[in-house]
Amino acid sequence: MTDFTSKGADKIKPHHRARDACVYIRQSTPGQVINNTESTRRQVDLRRRALALGWSAEQIRAIDDDQGQSADGRVDRHGFYDLMARVGAGEVGIILSLEISRLGRIHAELQGLYHLAALSDTLILDEAGVHDPKDSSDRLMLGIKSSVYEFELHGIRDRLYGGMRNKAERGDLPLILPTGLEYDPAGAVVLDPDVQVTEAITHVFEAFRRTRSAKATQTWLLSNGIRLPSRPMGAKRELVWSAARYSRVLSILKNPRYAGCYVWGRFDRRRDRTGRTVSRPRPQDDWTVCLPDMHAGFISWEEYLRNQRQLAENRTCRAPGEARRSAPRNGAALLQSRVICGLCGRRMMTKYSSPSARWKRRARRHYICEVDKTEYGTQRCQRMPGETVDAAVADFVIDAVNQRSIAVTLAVQEQVAADFAKADRHRAQQIERLNHAADSARQRYFFVEPGNRLVATTLEREWNAALQAVEQAEAERERQSEAFERLMTDEQTRRIEELARDFATAWESRAHDNADRKRMLALLVEDVTLTRVDRSVSVQLRMRGGKTVELDPVALAGPGNLASRTPPETVAEITRLTADMGDRDIAETLNRRGVTGSRGKPLTKAAIVSLRHYLGLPSHLTRRRQTLREQGWHTAEELSAELGIPVRALQARGQRGASVERTTFTIGPRTFSMYRVKEHQHQNDGDLASMAMSGAQG
Repeated sequence: MTDFTSKGADKIKPHHRARDACVYIRQSTPGQVINNTESTRRQVDLRRRALALGWSAEQIRAIDDDQGQSADGRVDRHGFYDLMARVGAGEVGIILSLEISRLGRIHAELQGLYHLAALSDTLILDEAGVHDPKDSSDRLMLGIKSSVYEFELHGIRDRLYGGMRNKAERGDLPLILPTGLEYDPAGAVVLDPDVQVTEAITHVFEAFRRTRSAKATQTWLLSNGIRLPSRPMGAKRELVWSAARYSRVLSILKNPRYAGCYVWGRFDRRRDRTGRTVSRPRPQDDWTVCLPDMHAGFISWEEYLRNQRQLAENRTCRAPGEARRSAPRNGAALLQSRVICGLCGRRMMTKYSSPSARWKRRARRHYICEVDKTEYGTQRCQRMPGETVDAAVADFVIDAVNQRSIAVTLAVQEQVAADFAKADRHRAQQIERLNHAADSARQRYFFVEPGNRLVATTLEREWNAALQAVEQAEAERERQSEAFERLMTDEQTRRIEELARDFATAWESRAHDNADRKRMLALLVEDVTLTRVDRSVSVQLRMRGGKTVELDPVALAGPGNLASRTPPETVAEITRLTADMGDRDIAETLNRRGVTGSRGKPLTKAAIVSLRHYLGLPSHLTRRRQTLREQGWHTAEELSAELGIPVRALQARGQRGASVERTTFTIGPRTFSMYRVKEHQHQNDGDLASMAMSGAQG
């Protein structure tokens, strides 16, 4: 029996014994529950103490719902909450615990329990004796104990954390390694001895080195059938192969252990109220321990830092004002995310006149620098149409590539062959792994007793499935090899060399989308600085390697250029028809005659209006009204202002033909009206006055 003092036993009264005695049992971790069985036995022995103090066996309640849960306040302890509910309901006469720290480590939680125990006249027993929370001395002693235990908890944490940090600062603290790295028998970190695993991880970094995009890396892995390995958390951590997920590719690229860097404290881990651990990555400057070049890796530390900068530039969501260079997308703007304002030095944004058609080659777009307008309400720096600038930069790229086209062709062919060799080697390794699994399944089938058909049937099914997997993998490898042979025939090679001598054909080919053109541009150009001067744009290119090239000023289309692009006979016909019909009628008339606009397309009302504005021609409505004004007619608004009569009253008189005359004319689907006072009404001021008064009353 546990040796407990009988100090304070006189505080136990008959009404305490009339209620239940609750024995609270808890250990902090599942490991303590399994290994520290003596502690659990001591807590269970508290039942005997309750019997000795006068409670019957039927009155003793053991609360062990919180076994294996910490009392640091980060986990909901349902057993403790149930105990507080029973105390608050007046069902408990005494609480028995091995020590106060078993009830809780947080002073605030224990103070709540003490308060309820004082209100319901409930006693608390620990190794020091019986305490009455209503008694000021006992309440003080309980408060001191709870404060000491909470301070002790923080001390334990600090000692554990300090020891772990000291080992981590030396790089000696063992951590879980990502797939592709292993500990050797001496405890050093080495590459995984499985060649297929290391080559699969290497493919990720090589693909990102070429594409500079995590999404493009995933696309390349999927298109070449390269699967990625992983070891799920568990006791065995068996190797699992799966298709390349974007999150998996991103985790490989962001993990510094693949660069041979020992890192501790890369995540901020906290527990929510449900006990679930929530991890959030910290900025690199806030990592607790960062020791580059501590062990073997797949890339260098410098390449890892470059990859992180590239991933940060590729982010779509960023903080306001943060520079970003996104991965190439399929929008028509060739200089997407590479344009710098020549006036303020900020990144310029791209806007499309028709967002739904932005992927079309002829989509209208503009490069705009309007950070000051958005943030401070001032005027934008500059805005310029993107089609002419893109065309000038594209011409420069075509000329530059044509000068080194043969070298580019050989590089492309070598890259295609190297990519196929990597993917084919991965497929061969996968077939070898599947053959090994099939052999293992065959051996398990042959070792089973023939009469045990229940087991033999299952093993036979597993063997057949393994053989089918091998057959499918071999067929896939054969299909990929045939496709590569068709791609790299002599005829295809000759056509590629011909295209290399005229890069413009390859640039404009429908086989390449806008994203492909942007990737080709990125091989030569780092960024483009644009400065608008009147009706031209100064274009300055910063090439890969730091060299700067300035192109000839690009002239922008002026207002009069629309008329210059329109055939002269069309302009003359529109000028003549404006006097007789409206814009819509002019467009329909000219379309019936087969007359086209500036680009050979049918004319529209909007095109006629734009052309009229550029030529300074008044509309047909303006001309008709001017002719009627010369005859003494006015619009309703003009005549009402002159006579001081409400517009509605004037229109009503005009409809009845009393005092005011009205004339109408039609232009297209609309009808227009103009008014004038009848001649005999100029001498009849009384009638006009009564008309004004009646209109005002109405």
